[in-house]
Amino acid sequence: MSSLPENNNYIQILQSLKEKIRAARQKAALSVNVYLLQIYWEIGNTIAIQEKEEAWGAKVVETLSHDLKSEFPDMKGFSLRNLRYMRDFALAYPGFPILQPPLAKLENEGNQDIIILQAPLAKLEENPQNEIVQGWLAQLSWYHHITILDKIKDKETRFFYIHETVKIFSRKDAKKKCFCHKGTKTQMKKER
Repeated sequence: MSSLPENNNYIQILQSLKEKIRAARQKAALSVNVYLLQIYWEIGNTIAIQEKEEAWGAKVVETLSHDLKSEFPDMKGFSLRNLRYMRDFALAYPGFPILQPPLAKLENEGNQDIIILQAPLAKLEENPQNEIVQGWLAQLSWYHHITILDKIKDKETRFFYIHETVKIFSRKDAKKKCFCHKGTKTQMKKER
């Protein structure tokens, strides 16, 4: 540790900078996650469309897996199994890629936040709940999505677990865990 200046504000300044750095790192990670989920959705949607329209079968998807792994050897996630998860993800959330996170948050003179939003990529459904659900989806990791898709087939129950998991993630003191391993909605409400 370096020697502290005589100024008593130093500790406060240091704490403030640490918090800003942590927040920036978290926002960067969330941004990367959003783009990863978007490309996974796009890959899955393409596979689903081709299976329906061009009768793609397991061999074609297996070839796609091999070709993607060859083209991007430094990336993980293009196994046959994961491509199937991507397809299931796209089928489960057909409107997923239309929501973009805020680009920036500014403060005006009245200390009120002004959010700068990017325009949606597309509007697939006219459902006011759609943007809320998409925001929740973008906050979960790929692992959480495939776990939820594997364990919960009912759409309403799946959205409940997604919402509850996001709420837990947003609390600073919470351990990051997926509630889909728990039993019932009642148990989850008690754990809050």
